[in-house]
Amino acid sequence: MILFEKHEWKLLWPFYAFQFLSGVFWVVMPFLVIYYRQRGLSFFEISVLWAVMSLAKVLFEVPTGIVADVFGRKFSAVSGYFLTSVFWIIIPFTRNFAELLFVIILISISQTLISGALDAWVYDWLKFRKQQHLIKEYYVKFSMFGISGTIIGPFIGGILAARVKLDWLFVVEGIGGVLACVLLLFAHEHFRREKVLLVRQVRHAFSTAKKGFVFIKSQKQIQYFFIAGTGIAGWLAIDELARQPFLNSLGMPVSYLGFFASIVGFFTVIAPFVGRWISRKFREKDIFIAAAAGTFFLLLLILIAAYPNYLVGAVIILLLDFIFFIQRPLFYAHQQHFIPSNTRATVLSAGSMLQELVYLIIILSGGYFMDVLGPQKVLVMSSIFMIPAVLAFMQFRR
Repeated sequence: MILFEKHEWKLLWPFYAFQFLSGVFWVVMPFLVIYYRQRGLSFFEISVLWAVMSLAKVLFEVPTGIVADVFGRKFSAVSGYFLTSVFWIIIPFTRNFAELLFVIILISISQTLISGALDAWVYDWLKFRKQQHLIKEYYVKFSMFGISGTIIGPFIGGILAARVKLDWLFVVEGIGGVLACVLLLFAHEHFRREKVLLVRQVRHAFSTAKKGFVFIKSQKQIQYFFIAGTGIAGWLAIDELARQPFLNSLGMPVSYLGFFASIVGFFTVIAPFVGRWISRKFREKDIFIAAAAGTFFLLLLILIAAYPNYLVGAVIILLLDFIFFIQRPLFYAHQQHFIPSNTRATVLSAGSMLQELVYLIIILSGGYFMDVLGPQKVLVMSSIFMIPAVLAFMQFRR
């Protein structure tokens, strides 16, 4: 079995190497909420950080997109990754919530320099070399290298967390990000400078969003997709905030969170293949309903997890992730059947904006209730988001 197609490695190796190395240095995220809590932040303050990050990405998406159109996709993507890595290193040196919030905003703006620019860079380069057929291979391999790296990264993070303060993990990940950026400098680019106007770009963005909303409003099946997707996103928002403190409250040592994240990463590699096998035996609609219902009952089971039996909580979280990654690729593929190709980007963009708005509301509410009730009870409460998801999935048709 040949891993790479003809010319693929020669044209795309810097992107693959970059993605793998970035994953290997992905050492902070398994401990991020715990780190903020150790600094004295409340859950609501943490949720504010994430809400502001999400809002900043929406607000600066169009203005920073112009950077890629004027200076090139390579310049935009490399600058975005480099600045994100540098600002990441600064986080441990912030002295109060206001300074931390400011750095988070800078990170969010930097990440918008990457959004879309990397994909456009790769596509234009392959098209210039008359190798467009490699674009599917690129997405598969880019994801494969990234996941492989993120299985290793959290494990390294767990080793470091057992020996040094969590502050040092930001330095390690930031330096790793800078090193990964160096690899991208070896990638070639085919770019033609375009004349763009900010006002025109903003108008176009609003016009595109409006068309997407109109289409969603007119199509019942698309509405069901976004209702189901929003329900799942609601649970994921709570999980993002509650998972680490929940497992830690059950007695899981902080360093073990990294090892656990590596185990979860391994199973997320297997899950899509399991999903593909299941889809050959059952209707996708039934798989979606079973996945959402299973998630609902597993979230209720979190009530039985109690200190010091953190393994019970860990197994439930692992099963939740495994189920999610079984159905996710099937869900995205199923969705495409109901959206015309000429409006696909418009509709998905509008849907993404709607879900981003819901995310802001849920993450802030989740932070508030976690301060009052604790992460375990709020995780159980997040099961309510699966009810509209199940009801929407029941309305699906081919």
